[in-house]
Amino acid sequence: MPLSESLRMDSLEHMEEFLYMSRGPEFGRAAAGLLENFLRAYSSNLKKLAEPDYRAAIVQDVAQSGIYVAPSLIIYKYIQVYLADDLFEALHEDPRVSYLPEAGGTST
Repeated sequence: MPLSESLRMDSLEHMEEFLYMSRGPEFGRAAAGLLENFLRAYSSNLKKLAEPDYRAAIVQDVAQSGIYVAPSLIIYKYIQVYLADDLFEALHEDPRVSYLPEAGGTST
């Protein structure tokens, strides 16, 4: 999605969404269709995001839009946990799990 379209919303809920945006419509057109198209376009977009001037322009666009950005970057910490069987299994011992409903059940 072009950044200009995203900036018409009230907020962006996850900071990583900037990895899937470009300042113009070229990313969306290049990413359409096959997974390979998306991966190629994504890789190209990451290279653009590595350029300081391009990132500065995106920051300026976001600042001028006045939208709220919720970073929500914690998921990147947990990707490694979800992919490693031993770490994933250890989540059963996390005391916060007691706040989750049982599988198929409802919370009370």
